[in-house]
Amino acid sequence: MSKEQRQRAMLGALLVVMLVIVWRQIGPRFGGGTSNAALGGQTTSDANIAPLLESPEVVELRLADLEKSEGQFSPGRDPFRFGEAEPVRTEPSEEERAEAEREAAAMEALRRAMEARASREEAAPSRPVLPELDVEFLGSFGPREKRLAVFSDGVEIFNVLEGGILKDHWIVRQIGFESVDVGFADYPEVPTIRLAAGG
Repeated sequence: MSKEQRQRAMLGALLVVMLVIVWRQIGPRFGGGTSNAALGGQTTSDANIAPLLESPEVVELRLADLEKSEGQFSPGRDPFRFGEAEPVRTEPSEEERAEAEREAAAMEALRRAMEARASREEAAPSRPVLPELDVEFLGSFGPREKRLAVFSDGVEIFNVLEGGILKDHWIVRQIGFESVDVGFADYPEVPTIRLAAGG
């Protein structure tokens, strides 16, 4: 007998054994008196068969249960998961604290300096808008004690002594041999302008 035939024979025998076991369990319920007599000569009374033939119990349908809301799941702590490790807080060293204090002091000093500068600029009078000096120094002549400076604006010639006023706004402060220093008459603190002879 081949291996395949042996397997089929074993499966057949197993099937027969299972059928016998099943029939022993449920056979008396459906076989009536004949099956019981065949299996062991025992009979089943009508009182034992009657409950089996009765209809199954009907459970009342509760419609209110169908309208119940679904349960809400709120996740909590997972016991199988470790929490994230908190960062280790270390106290700053003495050097770090000193450096932070120096930076804070430098920033405070810079802020105060900027505020002081802004207050000085607000308190200081605004710088005047100077008129344009549109003349050319041609040269000078005369004795050293009473030298005249000669200017031209392209239309007129102006002869001005040292300390004299040129075109209503400018003052001749010093006359040299090849240059002249001219300042703003209304604002003496404004630096002078030096003009060379011939342009």
